[in-house]
Amino acid sequence: MTKNCLLLSCLLFIYGCADLRTAKHAYEQGNYETAERHWQKLAERGFPKAQHGMGLLAEKVKQAPEEAIGFYLEAYRHGYLPAAAAIGRYYFNRGDWDKARHWLEEARKQGNQSAALYLADMQLQGLGVPRDPQAALATYQKLSDAGIAGASKRLGKLYEQGQVVPQDPAKAFQYYQLALTQGDPTAELALARLYALGFGVDKDIAKAQAIYRRHAKQGNLNAAYALARLLAQAAQPVPPPKEAIHWYQMAAEKGHVQAQLQWAELRLNGSGVPRAPQQAIDLLKKLSQQGVAKASDKLGELYLSGNGVGIDFQQARHYFELAMKQGDADAALFLASLYEEGLGFPQDLLKAESLYLEQANAGNPKAFLALGQFYERRWQETQSSSNLEKAIHWYRQAAAAQFQEAPFRLALLLEAAGKKDEAQHWAGQALAAGDRNALLYFGNLKFQQAKQLAEKIRALSWILTAARLNAPGAVMSAWQTMRQLTSPEQIEQANQASRQLLQELQNANASKTPATPEITAE
Repeated sequence: MTKNCLLLSCLLFIYGCADLRTAKHAYEQGNYETAERHWQKLAERGFPKAQHGMGLLAEKVKQAPEEAIGFYLEAYRHGYLPAAAAIGRYYFNRGDWDKARHWLEEARKQGNQSAALYLADMQLQGLGVPRDPQAALATYQKLSDAGIAGASKRLGKLYEQGQVVPQDPAKAFQYYQLALTQGDPTAELALARLYALGFGVDKDIAKAQAIYRRHAKQGNLNAAYALARLLAQAAQPVPPPKEAIHWYQMAAEKGHVQAQLQWAELRLNGSGVPRAPQQAIDLLKKLSQQGVAKASDKLGELYLSGNGVGIDFQQARHYFELAMKQGDADAALFLASLYEEGLGFPQDLLKAESLYLEQANAGNPKAFLALGQFYERRWQETQSSSNLEKAIHWYRQAAAAQFQEAPFRLALLLEAAGKKDEAQHWAGQALAAGDRNALLYFGNLKFQQAKQLAEKIRALSWILTAARLNAPGAVMSAWQTMRQLTSPEQIEQANQASRQLLQELQNANASKTPATPEITAE
């Protein structure tokens, strides 16, 4: 009897191993139904590798992490120690740092390099462990040298963004390439981003599009969204081309949040697609209910402006407050403007000021500009020197944060405060940056003060450039100024100078390489 039981156990083990191999091969080939059929049968018999496989299906295919963790824990309890890494990853993704550290340490003791990678991530940011970026960097480098693609990709991102290490676009490109050769196909999306930006490599939009297109056709939603954006940017200011719309729609329909936000924007405005504001708003409300802060913020803006819906300040307030709770910093600035203007509820300047300051103290650069404008308005109402100095202070902060409109406002307020030398400096900065309001203001001022014809022609060229940049009131101002010149040749000289200035400004803006390029998820 004992001999027969032993024989039966051996046969079950042999057949079980064969089923495990079949299931693993099916999973790797993307045949998930076959993999599940074999793994489920074995998992019910207590095979820990099969339980781990069922966890993989739940996590990676079904997107059901709560179901996956049950399988992983069962696999570990039945002796499959590699499941510790998956358990640690689960708690890492949920921000339960103590449990994540425990399970990842268990996995690292067994030599699991993926666990070492996650522990380095925790060290880099100080998540549940003392922050130690240099130790994390050393771990990434060691794992990269050992052929771990995830480590190489992380190093690429650090060099791209200038975190822990000096920003080095060329090294970022090299590490992304290394990650690709080490077996991470998503690293190619990072390379495409660098090609699109010309960051660390010669700019090659066609190559970036080709990479994104290949991955998009393979079903990668991030690639589809990135391709759509690249195609749309190339077509501006006209509506996105049909291919861009195709990829936006495909990614949106399959649940890509950023694509859904963009798709809602297109349907709202009828940009390249039939206008359907109600469908756009329904989609935004669905995303808002799912916790997407940008959707809540957008709904607040729509109710504030009445675009696609009736103006409703109470609804605007509701969605801005919701967006704030969901983590959107900009929503606080919109909410502050409602308090400042008294829209939907009584005006409360103290509450508005508090919200602006809260965002500024948190490092939100948009709050610097908002505070400059807030205190400038208070100064215009009261002529209080205290409000004037506060406005100047925050405009200085906004100018340091590279807000184009800040130098012009700063110059005007410094002039009002009697600080003429500093005012002249910032006026020059505003003109050099091509601020349209500065060009209009100083063009009119220079024309009135000009003694020589050449000075008048130059001043008119500034006003015409402001008009070409759509500065409010610039067209009327240009017309009135041109009437004061004596010949068409003088106007044509101003026009030529304006076109040249506009081209110089456009070239200067095009040549600026962003210090930290936009990072899209891979």
